[in-house]
Amino acid sequence: MKNIIISLVIFCSATSIGVAEHFTVFLMGGQSNMSGSRFTTEPSDLPGSLQSPKTDVFLYSNVSRPQIPQTFSQNGDLAPYTHAPSDPDLNFFGPEVSFGRDMADGLPSHNIALIKYAADGTSLFHDWNPNPGSSPSAHGDEGYHYDQFQGTVSSGLTEIQNLNGGGNTYEIAGMLWVQGEADQNNDRLDYESNLNTFIGDVRSEYGSNLPFFFSALSANQDFSGTTGDVRADQDAVAAGDANAFLIQTDSFPVVTEGFGTVHYSSEGQRLLGEAFADQVLIVIPEPSTLVLTALGILSVCGMRVRRLHPFTS
Repeated sequence: MKNIIISLVIFCSATSIGVAEHFTVFLMGGQSNMSGSRFTTEPSDLPGSLQSPKTDVFLYSNVSRPQIPQTFSQNGDLAPYTHAPSDPDLNFFGPEVSFGRDMADGLPSHNIALIKYAADGTSLFHDWNPNPGSSPSAHGDEGYHYDQFQGTVSSGLTEIQNLNGGGNTYEIAGMLWVQGEADQNNDRLDYESNLNTFIGDVRSEYGSNLPFFFSALSANQDFSGTTGDVRADQDAVAAGDANAFLIQTDSFPVVTEGFGTVHYSSEGQRLLGEAFADQVLIVIPEPSTLVLTALGILSVCGMRVRRLHPFTS
């Protein structure tokens, strides 16, 4: 280790100070429970510590909420969507808020960036189909929302590369998926086969060994009588894929609405993000003491290895 440190010191002395940063990127996709839950400014709905922008996590996202109808976008510091304090429908947050916070805390040597696309009420078998019969061009077309997801990822990665003067690099470290409610019809699908196909396409686009983290439908979401079928298929996918990790959600609170118990409450959303972070941190641990020591030396040399300021384009 001593020789490595000496080499790094020599490297610092002989190399011009760099300003570009490297980002650890997580992709996020799915339907309404990935979009998020409504909240007000009351701490009981979302802890105050999570309501303010987090300058050490970058978020690029597009959320389609056709029932409003409106698409919400973010490009900057991680924060809830607060578009109109007087209208709770326009104020919401998804699992990214607690997930991003926990990832930044759990991987302090990483610059964490999240790219999210979610669309309420969308199915895997149709809306997120990676193999549509024709090129999608509008909401309702087969594969349209997977196409929108890919466009969001492409734009988000460009933003990351150009942050704070540009020249940044990135690694896509994993994907988070919250979906399944819209696929609860036995005559529509083989959810296990569809999800395996989807995961395969995601990996063909973003990394052949990309870890795929996905949440199980909760037993408390059984509003159509077929939740158990999708849950069983989700279990089968996780059992058959060593790099797919299923998050259990039965303990997360849901809210009762006119069409059933489908959506997680604000507390449930917070717990969902935390559960994702717990699993990701098992799969992607913080570097060893040796690596952290090297990063510290590089930081002293002036090379930015941890951003301590807000993200700006």
